[in-house]
Amino acid sequence: MTTVPRLVRLRLTTGPGMLRFLRVRLAAELAARGADGTTVEYALIAVEELAANVVEHGYEDRPDEPLTVTLHTTSDERFVVALWDRAPSFDGADRPPADLGALARARAPRGRGRALAARIADIGHRSRTGGGNRVTLTLDPRRLRSLEEEQQRAAS
Repeated sequence: MTTVPRLVRLRLTTGPGMLRFLRVRLAAELAARGADGTTVEYALIAVEELAANVVEHGYEDRPDEPLTVTLHTTSDERFVVALWDRAPSFDGADRPPADLGALARARAPRGRGRALAARIADIGHRSRTGGGNRVTLTLDPRRLRSLEEEQQRAAS
C-alpha cells in the first residue's frame, strides 16, 4: 500500500505552463487523498482562479516569480490548499468577494475569480512577514456535492 504524505508542497515559478502543471499535480494529490471527482474539479477551479490572480495582479505577469502551493487533509476530511507568494500584499483581501449574480447582471469584465472561489471554498488571507501573501482555501466535499446538486437542479 502506498502512503500519502501528510503535507504536499509544490514549489512553482510563474511562466508558461505553470497553471497547467499546478492543475495536473493538484488533481493527482487530491485523488491520492480520496477526493471524489466533484471535489477535484471544484478545487481546481478555485485554486486556478486564485493562482491566476497572483500571476496577473500580484506579479503583473512577470515570469520566474515564486508561488508555493501546499495541500493537506484535515481530521474532518476537508482539504486545505494554501497559496504562498512574495507579491505585494493586496488591499481588500479581507473584503467579502463580489456577488456572482450582480457581476453577471452588470456584465462585469473582471472580479469573478475570487467570487467564484469563495462560492466553492472558505477563503482566508494574511500578509506574510517579510512581504507576500498567504491565501488559504478550505474545501469541504459535502459542501461541494451540495453545490453540484444545486447546479444540476438549476440546469434542468
